[in-house]
Amino acid sequence: MHALYYLLPLLPLTLANPSNPKARHVTNLNPHTARHLVRSPRVDEAMAATAMLARDGTNSDSHQKRKVSVKGHTGQRMIRRRKRASCVVPPTPSSSSFAAKLAAPVPSTSPRTNSSTSLSVQDVQTSSSITSSTPASTPSTNSTTPSGNTGKMGAVMPLSTKDYWTTSTDSGNAMSFNDALNPLFAGKMPSSTTAPDGSTALVATYPAGIYGLSGSGFNFYTEGIHSNVDVTSANEVLLSYSVFFEDGFDFNKGGKMPGFFGGTSLDSAKTCSGGRQDGRSECFSARLMFRTNGMGEFYNYFPTSATQPTGYCSTPPMSTCNPDYGDSIGRGSFNWTPGQWVTVAQRLKMNDVGQKNGEQELFVNGKSVLSLSNLEIAVEEGTKVYGIMAQTFFGGSGSDWASPKDQSAYFKDWTLAVLS
Repeated sequence: MHALYYLLPLLPLTLANPSNPKARHVTNLNPHTARHLVRSPRVDEAMAATAMLARDGTNSDSHQKRKVSVKGHTGQRMIRRRKRASCVVPPTPSSSSFAAKLAAPVPSTSPRTNSSTSLSVQDVQTSSSITSSTPASTPSTNSTTPSGNTGKMGAVMPLSTKDYWTTSTDSGNAMSFNDALNPLFAGKMPSSTTAPDGSTALVATYPAGIYGLSGSGFNFYTEGIHSNVDVTSANEVLLSYSVFFEDGFDFNKGGKMPGFFGGTSLDSAKTCSGGRQDGRSECFSARLMFRTNGMGEFYNYFPTSATQPTGYCSTPPMSTCNPDYGDSIGRGSFNWTPGQWVTVAQRLKMNDVGQKNGEQELFVNGKSVLSLSNLEIAVEEGTKVYGIMAQTFFGGSGSDWASPKDQSAYFKDWTLAVLS
């Protein structure tokens, strides 16, 4: 290695030679780039990188060890994921995009400063038993739901609602995406586009090799308060949306889908994900996931101190509870079918603190496919629903969860309702 110092005076002349334009890009290396070029098959690149590391005192072997510790599920990895989940930075607005409207600066104070009403969900009550049905098929447009609605509106609002807003054009009073989904916090925002069937939708893009929040799908939080819809003062709420995974969509190992988020405060509620361990009694999230071959499920972050009913972690067809991450409940109770619209509607009823009387139910295309009860979602007084955790991305905690190819999914019919 020390012998390389004798070559250093010659390297700039050789590598920066104007007659060798291909070599110019390896001059003025930084340590990060050098570590990647040190094993280059090109001699000039490898020599320049090695020299850079020698001058900088950077040990490539120790760098490799750090990478291995990240790949293993160590505390370092969990800390990185927590930081990534909580670091939600609004993107630079573009004057013509949906993202620009949604990403407008939002006060970091209570949502009450951002809307005519504020989010706050009272603790709720109910009880029954855990049930699960077979995967849902697409109902005919003439099927009638308990709400009395048929067709698309029956799938979007399968239950009778007290107050609601929707972006569904099948409704007589549809809101625009801009008006309905004003973000409280924003990371990667979706854009509005034309879906494969010609309808207008928000598009989530999943680049090949990418997983996590950093560059896949979209990530924003919205309280969704409009007119008389205030989920923070409700006993029971419903969130619906329709998803179109493009034909040939490869689900790999799986990824996250939008759902509810809540807690004792907005600050505690907004990052109840990503392997978070601190303050878990002060927050919850109730999202959905897609898994291998498009299997669907509930993906819950409930307080680790909460006690769930017997059978919760074995809800059919398949379930697993992970105290470090989320609970995968009812995996395979429905499928996200590529090439067609799938409408999901999640009902959530909070428990009274100290009682196990919360409920969670999922409707797919208007049909109830998964129903849970006797749940303990809140363990501290003041826990409330804060709105929609609008996230979708591949992952998962490692590169083996990444999207296998460039692909897209489309989202529309966003609906938020107060049931009681």
